[in-house]
Amino acid sequence: MPNRLQNSPSAYLQQHAHNPVDWWPWGNEAWETAAAKGQWVVLSIGYSTCHWCHAMERDVFEQPAAAEAMSDFVCIKVDREERPDVDQVYMQAALAMNGNGGWPLNLIVLPDGRPIWAGTYLPLDQWLELLHRIRTVRTTQPATADDYAHQVEQALRSAQALKPNSAETPTAEPAAPIRPDDLWDRVASGWDAQNFGHRRNQPFPLSDEWLQAAQSSIHRDHPAALLHATQSVLRWHASGSYDRLDGGLMRYATESSLRIPHFEKMLYDNALYATACSSLSALIRHPKAHYPAGDGPHGADATAHALQAAAADTLRFMDHHLLQPNGLYGAGWDADSEGHEGRYYTWLEEELHATLGTAAANDLIQSLRAAGGTPWEGRWILHRDNSTPNTCDLLRAARSKRIPPFQDPKALLGWNALAVSAWAHAARWGSAPAFAAQRATQLGRHLAYLFFPSAPDARNAPETVAAAAFLALVNATSAAPARVLYPNGSLGPRAQLDDAALAAQAFLHLAAVDPDPIWLSLSVAWTERALRDYPALPHGTASTARDVPDRPFLEAVETEDSVVPSANAVLIEVLHHLGLCTGRMEWIAMAQERAGIAKKAAAQHPSSHTHFLGFWNATEPTDPKTERCVWTFSGPDAVAWRARADQEFLLRPEDPVLLESGNGTMGVTRCTAAQCSAPYTDWEAFRAAASFR
Repeated sequence: MPNRLQNSPSAYLQQHAHNPVDWWPWGNEAWETAAAKGQWVVLSIGYSTCHWCHAMERDVFEQPAAAEAMSDFVCIKVDREERPDVDQVYMQAALAMNGNGGWPLNLIVLPDGRPIWAGTYLPLDQWLELLHRIRTVRTTQPATADDYAHQVEQALRSAQALKPNSAETPTAEPAAPIRPDDLWDRVASGWDAQNFGHRRNQPFPLSDEWLQAAQSSIHRDHPAALLHATQSVLRWHASGSYDRLDGGLMRYATESSLRIPHFEKMLYDNALYATACSSLSALIRHPKAHYPAGDGPHGADATAHALQAAAADTLRFMDHHLLQPNGLYGAGWDADSEGHEGRYYTWLEEELHATLGTAAANDLIQSLRAAGGTPWEGRWILHRDNSTPNTCDLLRAARSKRIPPFQDPKALLGWNALAVSAWAHAARWGSAPAFAAQRATQLGRHLAYLFFPSAPDARNAPETVAAAAFLALVNATSAAPARVLYPNGSLGPRAQLDDAALAAQAFLHLAAVDPDPIWLSLSVAWTERALRDYPALPHGTASTARDVPDRPFLEAVETEDSVVPSANAVLIEVLHHLGLCTGRMEWIAMAQERAGIAKKAAAQHPSSHTHFLGFWNATEPTDPKTERCVWTFSGPDAVAWRARADQEFLLRPEDPVLLESGNGTMGVTRCTAAQCSAPYTDWEAFRAAASFR
């Protein structure tokens, strides 16, 4: 019989709707029930495309023995993609208790929400043993459990209570000033200098970190960092952790060579990767980049073309395999199909022979072996350098007959904002800029409209909506935007800080592609909403989610980058950029104030704050010529001049750009936080100013 999850629109909760476990969805009713009955809580957090979540469901939650053992707990399921605030708080608790985390994230929680145990996947026998031990503690040592929960809560609150450096007690000898260059050196100490990427047993594609390192390399005059970033990105594209046949980056690799992936494909990974590829293709040819010249494998021209190809592959995958009928992108593809991880993507030797013929199959296998490959669980994984276009065509046709992995079709606001940014970057530096510009603006209109509950009549035709309606929705205080749009048109939980910050960033990127003033206005409106809905807390950073009736026991505050950059870091950057674009000096001051607080955290853990480090480098540069600025192109040829500037690689991807088309005199203005230049009305004068030659 279905449990309480049966009416949830979440694909993840639906996957558990027929478990014998008496699941509750996250909400006040579940917690009120636990408090009224004095029952402890089993809290389980995951997402629909998670391999180990499926394994836990199959091995544990579908088993009657588990359901019986869990019957005297209130059992709550959470889709982490819908409620990142809940996931964030309890993941921080898991890290504090164990030093590691992951999904499914399973916790034993007191009725007031405080956790006393956290872990990830457990097989049935260990799960049953855990619950037996928990019952013993509940019966014989409830005070001990309460004391431990208090210690965990205090540790989490202490970790959140960051104070600005200026508030610290002064010492007799003032500490040497923190330099972002030194922090980047600490980040780089974790890089693999020989194979690129990171020295980790299970590396993740940290696309934004590599992009920030590359941008900062210009400020630091450090071409080695730029080379490392570009080769790291391309190494993923050529590896087994990038789908050779249909494109798309996998979520992480299970060993350091990237040969064997964990086969999930997520929208956020691919959007960030495409953005990094497009940006790096321009950055390495900027006059101050000092990137190796020539057409060799690491030369600027060859590398730029390879980066553009990687971006195009990834955007093509997004359009062909993630795009939904509502015009937005779904969340991602599962790792599993037919009950096995990677089955859709991998090949038995006899399947290769049947598809390619004996000679071609043997050549392919020999090439894979020569590159150090061996079968994974008896199946071969393709790499880019080991398969010809003809081979790929044949294998793609054969794979199309397989049962594909499950695809989660829900559209997430923040992740689709990342996709808008990816298309906007491709419109400036990609191989098909006109098409990319069309896709960027088309997706931008969907993003501007579809996540608001007061706009149901235009769900299927946002291209007909007047620009003023977009601003009216964002500025309205009566109806908050949603974080999730489901395929049936219903909306999910309300948006969170990352949604607002990434939307503001995306619309500002669109202002560099399309002269319609609506994009800058939308960026400003989303930033104002972020400041209104997620005000700064006493320690100076913004809450992940505010004013929701079913918040977790602790305020969710996210300041560290994951694969996706920290929402607080993005908001600081957007405030500074919009201050430059609009002349709102109070926003620049606010960005500087919040940056002052963030410096302490970045100094302690630089590898977790690389997006902020990129901003820090650009606002306190060693060379004032590279200070972050906004370029405003005004006049009848504004779009053409900006396009030419991009074609000549004069503008750094980190700097915002505005287009103001009109009938006046053509000119380009450069504004920093301190001053604005006189308009450059002559191309060569502008070119000299932009290139700093």
